[in-house]
Amino acid sequence: MKKIPRKFVFLIILLAIVILTIPIYYLTMYFNLKIDVKEKFSATENVHELDYTSVINYDVDITCLSFDIKDNYSAKYEISIKNEQINGQVVDNKMSVKIALTANWISQDAFKSSSSNTINIKNEDNEKTFTINNLEIFNKHTNPLLPFPKPTLYVLVSYQVKDNGKTTSYNDIIKYPYGSYTIETGGY
Repeated sequence: MKKIPRKFVFLIILLAIVILTIPIYYLTMYFNLKIDVKEKFSATENVHELDYTSVINYDVDITCLSFDIKDNYSAKYEISIKNEQINGQVVDNKMSVKIALTANWISQDAFKSSSSNTINIKNEDNEKTFTINNLEIFNKHTNPLLPFPKPTLYVLVSYQVKDNGKTTSYNDIIKYPYGSYTIETGGY
């Protein structure tokens, strides 16, 4: 039986270390850069993180009017809330809405949000326009071995419900993956 030269044993060990190091590096980076949307929105009371298909108390309609990460680095969304079916009375028939775009695997700075707007759910004009600026980070890719993650849209809907004389605050964070809503102009 022929003995394997030391040079090849060393190369095999070195190759095994490299093969194990790359996945460990990317997994560590993923968990270190993972963005906690609840913390970024500063939502603390009665927070429900929902997928866009599981919202049952009201209807949220989203249209992306423009999505430009090459020139203006901004996105404009139109959001309406209707068909409120919440047990109890929504205080002043108003819901506060704030949106954010975020993508993991980029950096902790990949959370860009709009200002809050109030939507009157009992009014005919129950839609508002939101703009998110400074989206340059979504145009840059920092991980050469991974595909670019298209940003996820998060919608924070905050409201208060009065039921039997008791008022309770709610914060729903609704997740919309890129492409789950209509994009009128721009995009990837």
